Amino acid sequence: MHTLKKNQRGFSTIETVLVLVVLIAVAGVGYYVYKAKNSTTKTYNSAASTASTSTTAAWKTYNDAKYHFSMPYPSSWSVVTSDDKSDSLFANDSNVTLHTVAFQSTMAVNQKVENRIEYFLYISNSTVDHMINVLKSSPTNIKDSVSFKTSTVKVAGISATQLTSTDGKLTSTDVYIPSGGRVYLFEALAGPSFSSGNVTDPIPAKMLQSFKITN
Repeated sequence: MHTLKKNQRGFSTIETVLVLVVLIAVAGVGYYVYKAKNSTTKTYNSAASTASTSTTAAWKTYNDAKYHFSMPYPSSWSVVTSDDKSDSLFANDSNVTLHTVAFQSTMAVNQKVENRIEYFLYISNSTVDHMINVLKSSPTNIKDSVSFKTSTVKVAGISATQLTSTDGKLTSTDVYIPSGGRVYLFEALAGPSFSSGNVTDPIPAKMLQSFKITN
């Protein structure tokens, strides 16, 4: 009977070769996985860096002499203004005026409202408390059991009110800035194609950070 020769560590030559083959195969797979993971990470970081740079590198400044403020926005976006409050919560409030400045991304202009993203600055002769109370008492918000939380933040050196609202699924954050007998309300509108419309996102955060009251 042919007997396989054992090596000094107790393995036959064939077994040794098989072990070496397995080790080489495992090492090769491990190296491939490492390279693939490392390559993916670099690509992702590069893309994120490029996106960040492209969205904040070029900005314009919107200056409003009548309402005494300025606010930056991405240069590829458009600005639309209106004094029509008919589709707002203040439509039936004759004592409240509302001037709207809409900052619209390029894709927002021709998209349906539910699929676009915009940032709004509302200027009103109302008060912060009144505006928040109107929002809280909105039939839609009551129906959807929206909860609200307020906090104080600083914008342009002014103590502003930050209102965070959530219906259990979506969360939004608005900022109310009182100055010169007016309230500047900054809010975001984000459709389902976007992860969030909160003012803590990079673009609206920068817009708020550089918001100024002018003479």
